[in-house]
Amino acid sequence: MNRNRMLIGAVVAIAVGLLASRYVYKRVQMAGTAKPMQTTQMVVAAEKLGLGARLQPHQLRLISWPQDDPLPGSFARVEDCANRALLTPVIENEPILENKLASKEAGAGLSAVIPEGMRALSVRVDDVVGVAGFVIPGTMVDVLVTGDAGGGGSGGDSVTRTFLEDVRVLAAGQKNRAG
Repeated sequence: MNRNRMLIGAVVAIAVGLLASRYVYKRVQMAGTAKPMQTTQMVVAAEKLGLGARLQPHQLRLISWPQDDPLPGSFARVEDCANRALLTPVIENEPILENKLASKEAGAGLSAVIPEGMRALSVRVDDVVGVAGFVIPGTMVDVLVTGDAGGGGSGGDSVTRTFLEDVRVLAAGQKNRAG
């Protein structure tokens, strides 16, 4: 009787195994016959590029992108992005989007980053005031001015006032050294 139970158990196990393997085989066949995804071309950065950089064709490349999931503001041709300045830094393989580029007439460098009707101002800071390197391009800051409240002697109290609020940093930590 024990022998019959073992034989029935073995037959059931073989039958379940065959059914499971047939199911898996059919699923693998269906996965192999899936329709290929339609793709289109999109321009990305071929290397890390900084704020204000004028894009050159060798700094850009094309990748395949799913046609059913377009990225708004993306470019399909390198020529459409070439000779335009970046308004924000980009990393390698990051898509180049219209809102990251200055107009063709804007030129390059920081002048391309400054919005029309606005002006830029350089402010000398030390490591403490510059928050030891944590203020980077794109950071929004307040500009404070500290001065003598008494208006006269060296023993007067100093006062700090907010000069500008919510100002975008365009560059940080760059020095020009002559000679």
